[in-house]
Amino acid sequence: MFQHSGRAWSDFFGEFIEYACLGTMADLMQLQGENRIIAKLGMMKLKQTPSPVFRELTRQLFVRSFTCDTIYYKIAPIFNAIGPIDDPNKAVQLLLVSASDERTIADLISYNERRKVITADQFFLVDARIQSQNLHENQVIVVQGELHEGIIEILASRITEKYKKPSIVITQEGKGSARSVPNSGFSIIETIKRASGNLKSFGGHQAAAGLSIEVERLSAFRYEIQQSALLEPAIRPSITFDHEINIDQFQDEMYEDLFLLEPFGNGNRKPVYYSKDTIITKWKPFGKQDAHMNIKTKKNKAILFYHNNQFNALPDQRIDFLYKPSFNHNKKEFIVTEYC
Repeated sequence: MFQHSGRAWSDFFGEFIEYACLGTMADLMQLQGENRIIAKLGMMKLKQTPSPVFRELTRQLFVRSFTCDTIYYKIAPIFNAIGPIDDPNKAVQLLLVSASDERTIADLISYNERRKVITADQFFLVDARIQSQNLHENQVIVVQGELHEGIIEILASRITEKYKKPSIVITQEGKGSARSVPNSGFSIIETIKRASGNLKSFGGHQAAAGLSIEVERLSAFRYEIQQSALLEPAIRPSITFDHEINIDQFQDEMYEDLFLLEPFGNGNRKPVYYSKDTIITKWKPFGKQDAHMNIKTKKNKAILFYHNNQFNALPDQRIDFLYKPSFNHNKKEFIVTEYC
């Protein structure tokens, strides 16, 4: 396009690369080939010479260090959160202006905070229902209730992550979102297709799907989806990691060198490490409904998200877990992704 117009691509590169970077990473595109180059160059601009909008956004978010985690967990959610609960054009308009808009940015941040509160509240409710009705004993966890349609995808993902089983979350009106266990070979769309006689519509792929159903057909659908699931490969939980390094032996030099390999993401994931026979000296829940856990080992601190009621370690108990490094306000931090 630039060749035909006679314009130099480099003249426009700086203006648009950070937006291309945000879109590429927020949409979880494969960070390979040109996508990785876009993400890398965009992050460089966001670190060094961000546009007024991103400069003001990072200021209000109190971002003091900038890594791919900054985009995935701080910036991208700001733009993704408004769609499910309000008008997404508000976020689009913010990106189209050349000057920073402090009030609009503050409003967007508040939308994300609302979304997090709604998600935490509703996950607490659906998880309590799963436990009280023993839904986690089924082949596919199917849960329905008065849920916000805009977050049922998030709820399904968290249920699947917690229980290591496919899940389907359905609103009171019959809108549903489904997730399968990653890399399990279990096709959620084929499972739904075989039980689709009870559905108004459905669509998706092996890992995720959406559906709609008349609520009076839900009981029949629950039965048929469990029968259909028996035709899929059995899900055998497995532990996959890159290297075995006890978290207390993870050297500062390794930590710093690791982040030279950024940006991480889909297709270029951050390495996962296995910490065997690790002594837990202290642990403490935090967050809404104490959903998360701060863990203290002999030399380091780590965070375990959304697994507090499954964590039964006592001080000085030895456990095995998977973890990955992260940055938080220029301090090294570790995220526990799984424990045994």
